[in-house]
Amino acid sequence: MHCFIADNHPLSFPRHIGKSAFIIHDGDSYHRTLIADRDIGLLSGPLFISGAVFSMTFGFYENFTVAGGIPEGSHVVRPGRKLFNAAHALQHAIERDLDLLQFDYSFSIGKNRAHRGPESIIVRGRSGVVATSPNGFCYAELSVPGPKANRTAEIIDLRVVENLITDDSERIKVHRRPRYFGRTRFLRSLSFFAPASENA
Repeated sequence: MHCFIADNHPLSFPRHIGKSAFIIHDGDSYHRTLIADRDIGLLSGPLFISGAVFSMTFGFYENFTVAGGIPEGSHVVRPGRKLFNAAHALQHAIERDLDLLQFDYSFSIGKNRAHRGPESIIVRGRSGVVATSPNGFCYAELSVPGPKANRTAEIIDLRVVENLITDDSERIKVHRRPRYFGRTRFLRSLSFFAPASENA
């Protein structure tokens, strides 16, 4: 089974939304899926393991280079069963976190104005940072010293943990704003693909 990735594919989509497409070839048949760039970014979010597995399985960035981006005509070959399993897991993860993924986030610490960060904090004696990248996520990453550099000790999902207090006794407040999320289009495309690949 071959997966082809194309940037800014001219398929029908809201004009103001950046988008990309990937095409799955299975023998003589093929399926084309369009994804908003924001939705692709969601796949790399912290604590969203199914997204990372899906991205790696489908090889979205396997041929990517900083200088050249994704070369025209680039493709990867994957067993159909692996693609089905990754798509199935992603469907469940999206349904589980749908109420969180359809917003973009900012945060404020104490009396400071809301912004998207990142911003350094200390919580429970651990240094860390509050971040909102990629879109759809807001989290605090706490670290502990290592032999050569700090190591991640804990990631706190601030979308679901309320009233996190820093060691300076300042409350971290999360703000959210509705954003376009192509969940229906994305899941419908995956559901069309999955049955055809289940037995591959």
